[in-house]
Amino acid sequence: MIGVVFASMLFALPYGLTFAWKFLLFCPLFLIFGIKVFFVRFGFNFNYKSAIFYVIATLCLFNASKFAIDDATKIAGLQTINSYSFLWVISPVFQTLHEEFALRVLILKYTVRFGPLISAIILALIFALSHFLLYGFGFEKVKLEFSVLLTLFSFGLGSNLLFIKENNFLLPFLFHLCWNLNRFRNLFLHDNKLLKEGNTFNLIEGSPLVLALSLGFLSFSIIFYLFNAGKILPGIELIKKVDFT
Repeated sequence: MIGVVFASMLFALPYGLTFAWKFLLFCPLFLIFGIKVFFVRFGFNFNYKSAIFYVIATLCLFNASKFAIDDATKIAGLQTINSYSFLWVISPVFQTLHEEFALRVLILKYTVRFGPLISAIILALIFALSHFLLYGFGFEKVKLEFSVLLTLFSFGLGSNLLFIKENNFLLPFLFHLCWNLNRFRNLFLHDNKLLKEGNTFNLIEGSPLVLALSLGFLSFSIIFYLFNAGKILPGIELIKKVDFT
């Protein structure tokens, strides 16, 4: 129990800090502690086919995310300030890894008793609720709209189903990372006034296009979960597959 509490503190701490390098500092600590305390082991299994697949998938996901975000930004009438820098590339990697490790690995260990579908739904609710609490009760005090929460829930549930079916950590990580790399590369302004990040969530993640894409991704994940009988390609797997039986 002490380990769970301390892991929770390491996970939550970066979200209460404001300096730019927070995830680069706390994500490695969180990963090391989580791996040691919860006895997590990963296996890396790649071949040339999987490498080609992941390169193509990453390029497609990156460009699709860029298109959706740029379109939602244009429709909302937002101006952007590009923040291309080393930090723009590195920070989302650590932030995404921070969240994915907590959801797919640690929390899943405590929801597995409810079965795969209920576990996937619980994790998706946690993913959406954590954003609602962070922006609604954190520094910004911005209430996320229902459309944003539905987008987050749909994306989370789809990612959970892919992970549970494939036991492949890399698949949901890539989906999440490609979105974050595009999503947080800019600062957003409206009428030349800098918007709070929570307000940009309401305008971008809450936009009809992004919501439709997240529902489409969820539909694909459900179909894949129900009808796929084998693995797509090798990737990064948990050595001990979560047993829902």
